[in-house]
Amino acid sequence: MSKRSSQRGGATGRVILIVDADPESRRILQDLLTHHGHTTIATGSGDEALAVARSIHPALVVTELYVSSGEHACLVHALRADARLRQVPVVVFTAFAMPADREWAAAGQADAYLTKPSAPRALLVEVERLVQWQPVARAH
Repeated sequence: MSKRSSQRGGATGRVILIVDADPESRRILQDLLTHHGHTTIATGSGDEALAVARSIHPALVVTELYVSSGEHACLVHALRADARLRQVPVVVFTAFAMPADREWAAAGQADAYLTKPSAPRALLVEVERLVQWQPVARAH
């Protein structure tokens, strides 16, 4: 797990949790988001991500689609199953681009779905939109 803060100070004052098994992808996402004023914590494991999310209650989670956590094949589903984390917005940023993958993310109630590679601006637009987002009650 690695934590980075922007030199300009956090735009949100809260942490964005990045979850991807690929260390290079985690580094790139951390560089991009910290450059734009966000504080990030990155991990490569769904189980570790869930534990971190429970301890810090992040402003947003940016995750690869098929990062498993416990009995869940997808971290998004695990987050939505946890009453304390159900309202945390989630961006799925993934190399999986098939319609079934989008459906899997939608079934887990992901708030945004972007495929890799994407323009950095596309990810930043979703991050900014969701960090400003006011949660609404989600059904379990």
